[in-house]
Amino acid sequence: MGVWFWCTDQTIVQRVFAAKDLPTAQKGVLLAGFLKILPPFIFILPGIIFFALQPGLENTDGAFIAMVSEYMPVGFRGLMVAVLMAALISTLDSGLNSFSTIFTLDFYQPVFKKGKKLSIKETRMVGRIVTLAASFLAFFWAIAMENVDTNLFELLQSLIAFLAPPLTTLFLVGLFWRRVTTTAATYSFILSCITCIAVGICSTTGQTFGLFQQWPHFLMLSFLLFVFSCSVMTVLSLMTDHSPQEEMLPSYKELSGSGTEESRSIWKAWLLLSVVMVVLYGCFEYLASKPVTNNSVVVTEKYQAKQAVVSVYRGTTPLFDGKVEDNEYQDASRISNIAAWTAQFSPVVDKKDLSGSVWIKHDGTHLYFAFDITDDVIYGIETERWLPSENPKAHELTRSGFPWFGDGVEVLINAENHWSEKDGESNKGNSKSWQMVASTHKSRLGGIGVAGLLEGEERSMLSAWNTYQKWIINKDMEVKVHMKSDEQGSGYTMEWRIRPEACLEISPGVFWSPGIAVTKMGLNIAVTDLDFPEDGKGNWANFHHENWWSGEKDKRTWLKQWGTMILHSGYKVDESTPTTLINGKG
Repeated sequence: MGVWFWCTDQTIVQRVFAAKDLPTAQKGVLLAGFLKILPPFIFILPGIIFFALQPGLENTDGAFIAMVSEYMPVGFRGLMVAVLMAALISTLDSGLNSFSTIFTLDFYQPVFKKGKKLSIKETRMVGRIVTLAASFLAFFWAIAMENVDTNLFELLQSLIAFLAPPLTTLFLVGLFWRRVTTTAATYSFILSCITCIAVGICSTTGQTFGLFQQWPHFLMLSFLLFVFSCSVMTVLSLMTDHSPQEEMLPSYKELSGSGTEESRSIWKAWLLLSVVMVVLYGCFEYLASKPVTNNSVVVTEKYQAKQAVVSVYRGTTPLFDGKVEDNEYQDASRISNIAAWTAQFSPVVDKKDLSGSVWIKHDGTHLYFAFDITDDVIYGIETERWLPSENPKAHELTRSGFPWFGDGVEVLINAENHWSEKDGESNKGNSKSWQMVASTHKSRLGGIGVAGLLEGEERSMLSAWNTYQKWIINKDMEVKVHMKSDEQGSGYTMEWRIRPEACLEISPGVFWSPGIAVTKMGLNIAVTDLDFPEDGKGNWANFHHENWWSGEKDKRTWLKQWGTMILHSGYKVDESTPTTLINGKG
């Protein structure tokens, strides 16, 4: 990837071509090489510092802006904005200029003009039109990138990793091996491009065709594709001969004027740069190998137990209809005594007001949560659909609404089971950790008056909002609610079904499956109860009850406050004895 960028990327090459002679170009590249020592300190180090200060930041792409706005004085903020604008314009004009140059000279002239020489006026006109078109393309591409829920830098690097091998092979092999033929270079380049694009698409989408469990990291794939491209070019070169029309490039010695005093000084400078880079890498490796001693920012071990624990096993597939029938969940793990859970608002005094149990199991395909809730007053059915003064838009199905305002349930899962000890760290709003809401009176699919799923936190992040909506629309996560009849008592039952391969990412690119013997995940559950406004007088938004399975009051959404769910791939040894926990304790 480094060879591709520095030796073949038009934005770099055009700068070298602008030099008045070879020594000037060499010195310019050398200066750029020394300047490249700075990025680890000016790009990466601030991010590390900010992570130490704010380890709970969900959107890492916004770390730099958050750091500037929070820790820089006003004057320096303006200076930083000016610097960012200058850097942006410099990068943008280089990219647009290189795109315009390549299109005009490599496509427009040979393809559309059949190789005819272009006038200066026509060249300028075509270049301007292409630059304008590329600007519009970049504009809409930037808008599309807003909806991407992955790290932008890593995404761009992964795209480059699949584009670099063919060009790198063409450059390096053609430069260092005179046996390469035009035929071999042409066909190996075409074959390598097709292969790299196909592998890139399959790797990005996770398609393995059942041949293996997952693709290697994109950096490893880039190297393997480079080896493949070199092998193809070598074999084809040995099978073909040079054509009479081919012209050999001048040797490096002929071009560089090696042996002169100026050439020797440049080589000495390159040697110094190499030594500096080796020393830096050695220092970074040494620092990375040292254990962390600062306990204020420590990522916990993946399998460290937290406060409340529940073991979940495989069971039979329930009839997914919202009803919790007798014996339907007898092979599930049960968490009971909701009335005794941590109260965020008013504690439950009468179990007729709020009580019930939760059952959890999986059937090898889906993870199931079942709720049997006793609630004496159902909001929106036995009360008016009143609104809180804190948010008159509470029932809007937008990011401004309150999805949890009403009677319902919240499920929070930290599938990767990683968190820090810093206060305030919330979920990431993606398949690694999330919070979703099931309401008895509104839903994304049915609207107001229809029970079902809604987007939870961190819904303030657009990426989380879009991810949650995608899960609901694609039915990666489903909820069905059944309101109890008079004979059954006041309240409701609910079944919640989750598709692990979309919603439970236990490590980068790896999702939970029953083939994994034991997996630990963070888990928290909340049951909300909204009655009449006067019942919740003094509470935020006049909530009556909101009881949480794990965590302390006002801290229950912090990752470190969640309980632990231990997912077992197999059945319980004795299915007649369900695992029962009361207030999170077995």
